[in-house]
Amino acid sequence: MSQMRIGIDFDNTLACYDKVFEAIAKKMFLVSVDWQGDKTQVRAELRTRQNGERDWQRLQGQVYGKYMHLANLFPEVSNFLLRLRAREYEVFIVSHKTEYGHHDSEKISLRKEALSWMRMHKFFDPKGFGLHESNVFFENTREEKVKKISDLRCDYFIDDLWEVFASSDFPIETRKILFDSSLNNGNQEMWDFRSRSWREVADHVLGEETEAELRAQVEFVFGEGVESVTQVEGRANSKVVKVDKDKKQYAVKFYPDINYDFRKRLNTERRACEFLDSEGVVNTMKFVREKPDLNVGVYNWIDGSKVGEVLDNDVELALNFVERLYESRAYEKAVDLPNASECCLREGDIWSQLTKKREKLNAALPYSNELRNFLVDEYDPLVVRVRDKLANLFPDRDCSSKISRSMQTLSPSDFGFHNAIRQSDGSLVWIDLEYFGWDDPVKLIADFIWHPGFTLSEKQVLRWKAQSFQIFSNDQGLESRFEQRFFLYGLRWCLIILNIFLRAENDLQVMRFQRLEKSRWYASRIKKCVRNWDI
Repeated sequence: MSQMRIGIDFDNTLACYDKVFEAIAKKMFLVSVDWQGDKTQVRAELRTRQNGERDWQRLQGQVYGKYMHLANLFPEVSNFLLRLRAREYEVFIVSHKTEYGHHDSEKISLRKEALSWMRMHKFFDPKGFGLHESNVFFENTREEKVKKISDLRCDYFIDDLWEVFASSDFPIETRKILFDSSLNNGNQEMWDFRSRSWREVADHVLGEETEAELRAQVEFVFGEGVESVTQVEGRANSKVVKVDKDKKQYAVKFYPDINYDFRKRLNTERRACEFLDSEGVVNTMKFVREKPDLNVGVYNWIDGSKVGEVLDNDVELALNFVERLYESRAYEKAVDLPNASECCLREGDIWSQLTKKREKLNAALPYSNELRNFLVDEYDPLVVRVRDKLANLFPDRDCSSKISRSMQTLSPSDFGFHNAIRQSDGSLVWIDLEYFGWDDPVKLIADFIWHPGFTLSEKQVLRWKAQSFQIFSNDQGLESRFEQRFFLYGLRWCLIILNIFLRAENDLQVMRFQRLEKSRWYASRIKKCVRNWDI
């Protein structure tokens, strides 16, 4: 294996100070207690004032020195460093960092604090990131930093400041990666690749992940070796691997890139599992541990198979689980749980989501005439038709008031047999709770019927509706809300299905065609039923 040499900047590239600058600025009384903003916003705020530059330098000295321990690793930079270790590539950290901060009367060594922070985060631990401390360089000036990068003959250098790459002395043979978490402006000729995502940086530098790299990340999660690591096929959003360790089996889940999906999936799923487990709900996944800096959660492994054909008894099992969730909303710990992802507690929430999802798909219209024709000629007029029909049939309905907490239920949000495992005795275990939280029961009922991940017979749909209405019978407005909003959820699913058109991969043509046909089928069903308002 060839020895690639990777150079990385430190401050605001490896070490993230997003929350630290705001917190310490408040502590130093440089901003008010209710002020909010990141590093860039703090700097802009201070520089508008008299002596603002001096205050900014004072603040930097405190953040990079005395309060360095408050900084975090950027999300998923740990995954990248572990992949580099697995490949045995040589890694250098080169930072423009003076010995002491500006105007620091305590004379705290910025360099010692940085090294201490790296040790705390296992940079030099052979079972951690495996860097050599001798490969860390602090330089007094940017010019000296550029010279050091040149002397090290780095194949890549990763930095958050494009000005480093703009230096006339920056080595031509070193490929430049701009880690731009804020996507600031700059001359794009100054870099070879730009991203705010460490996952994208890793894929750009390293390409496809190897088995050894995956194992390195899993063993970092457990803090020791494991017997085997096997990737599980068929997970749509997250990557799941089966791990054998000490005669036990675990499901290790790598969540989607949080730079593009800001939902805290790991935190939500952990809290959901812990809550349900504490309340004695047995037919769900069990939380074991987490590693937030890797964006990874560990759960018990569940033996079984995917649900193929949906049996009548499966619908009964789903209803039993829904009833258990409804009952659990009264438990003391439930009050602290968040709202479900994309919850719809008022009709206006659904319309807002429809608007945002439709606008998002506009980005794909220049690349697909078929998509454009469907959305512009069929979908958009159908939305208008549904809106007009609702206005005529239910002119006095309230679109802006949300239902009370007493009428809400706890919901997996993405609930269905696509997220269930059938065990050998025929029972079902429900998985994927990363969207879990409070929601309107109507959304749960409607989504279960519309979901494209499984097919229900007409008999099963009728059973599902009738029994669901019975479970939530305390909500006297439930059936009316369902009648008013059922087709809105169908329109929503028309758009969700089409998200595949927003992905950049070139080998998705067949799948895009299939999804478009599915969305068109949904639209035709809605159009036919709305004519007589038949649900």
